[in-house]
Amino acid sequence: MTNRFVSTSPMKHPIPTLLWALFLIAATAAIFWPGLSGGFIFDDIPSIVDNQRLHAEKLDAESLARGARSFDPGGALGSRPLAMLSFAINHVIGGLNPWGYKFTGLLIHLVNALLVFLLTRSILTHPTVRGDRSALPAGAIALLWAIHPLQVSTVLYVVQRMETLSLTFVLLALIAYMHGRRQQQLGLAGWPWLLTCLPLVAVGITAKESAAMFPAYTLALELTVLRFAAQDPKTARTWGWAYALATLTGLIVISFWLIPKYWTANYLIRDFGSAERLLTQLRILPMYLGQILLPIPSAMPFYYDQISPSRGLLQPATTLAGGAVLLALIGAAFGLLRK
Repeated sequence: MTNRFVSTSPMKHPIPTLLWALFLIAATAAIFWPGLSGGFIFDDIPSIVDNQRLHAEKLDAESLARGARSFDPGGALGSRPLAMLSFAINHVIGGLNPWGYKFTGLLIHLVNALLVFLLTRSILTHPTVRGDRSALPAGAIALLWAIHPLQVSTVLYVVQRMETLSLTFVLLALIAYMHGRRQQQLGLAGWPWLLTCLPLVAVGITAKESAAMFPAYTLALELTVLRFAAQDPKTARTWGWAYALATLTGLIVISFWLIPKYWTANYLIRDFGSAERLLTQLRILPMYLGQILLPIPSAMPFYYDQISPSRGLLQPATTLAGGAVLLALIGAAFGLLRK
């Protein structure tokens, strides 16, 4: 019997992939390059410019360790030590010249664009997707992701390196995950690749805690592309039950620890609480989707303080309308998944 996960398509020549990668780097760098001349803004000031602990003068262990702990020096490692360490190294090289910080941010973004390209190609060439096996669709998706106007606030806003550097390790972990699961579906040993995900995610968390979203991304991959499948039926059953148990555990933690702990969060000068903030997301998420699909500069301000919080499903009525849009999208996604 032929394994349905074994591809019988001829291997593509690697040159198109290399050309796409080079074009992706060149085009993205050309678009963001003019922005490197900008200065520090907003949160860059307290986190970098005024943060004396970060201002390392030489590459010695004591200075770099102090810089790594400078975001939150209270803990043993501090908070986000990897990102802060990278800022400290920037200070050693160029002081407080913002160009070097922004250039480093652009380099990280270029690496991430290449990783998006590799991850997307891995997904599109999976047998359950049956997509175009050329580099064109993955390259086009990666290019659109890399040059999207929304990326300006992550690439050229220096302090957002915390997010982009965290994403680097999440993308590496997702690529390793896809390869490991593909090995399992071919009846080969995938565990070495899957175990590699753990240290990669751990390092990503040291840049920013959002790397902890990695299990949610792998769950999305399992539900849509990988389908919890493996050549060994026992492995497939184990994989499915492991995700079911992990999802249930996550829901319990969110319901009985996370929500009670943060539901009464103090939003300082804001005139809303957690309930209003959650309701407002029914309007905000469709707005973000609109910005992704139709990135008009005038509709993408840096701050959104002009948006009033939702006080109820009909206060304003767009809250309910936004919720209906999100439910429709979720329903459409499940409908397409069944097909």
